[in-house]
Amino acid sequence: MNKKVIILVSLIFLLSAGAVFAETGIGAAFGYGRFGSNVALSLDVDAIPGSVQTVSLQIHDGYMGIGVTDDWYLIDDVFIDNPFGWYFGLGFYVDMAFANDFALALGARAPIGLDVTVLDDQLLFYIEAAPILGLSVTPSFDFPHWNILGSFGFRFYF
Repeated sequence: MNKKVIILVSLIFLLSAGAVFAETGIGAAFGYGRFGSNVALSLDVDAIPGSVQTVSLQIHDGYMGIGVTDDWYLIDDVFIDNPFGWYFGLGFYVDMAFANDFALALGARAPIGLDVTVLDDQLLFYIEAAPILGLSVTPSFDFPHWNILGSFGFRFYF
């Protein structure tokens, strides 16, 4: 009897965890950011509705940078007709650079992009531009700092 209860409770926890991460997207993004070109891991976790995260890595001669973004889509709508869509959101970024001096920058961003879904909405391709407004904290304080970041990528949903 105890084994059956333990198995039943375990199954409930496993199924609950699966429901939390249902429709999770994972993929890659390629872009141009504050510190040059980058490659990023692109995540869309259903447990955080309307939010898309990226973790980027830039490696150049004598330089390495790490960046994190988190965007909340205010508009995520169909453009013309399925499978084409567009989105607009607000979010934030944090960039760290490791070279001769450590550099830290953070601020707000407003991504706007186009996307297309294929394979029964299992694969999404996108291209976006994201104006940013922020500040550099180290090695010297710099405000306001603004730029327009661009990226393209894909996410596979499971």
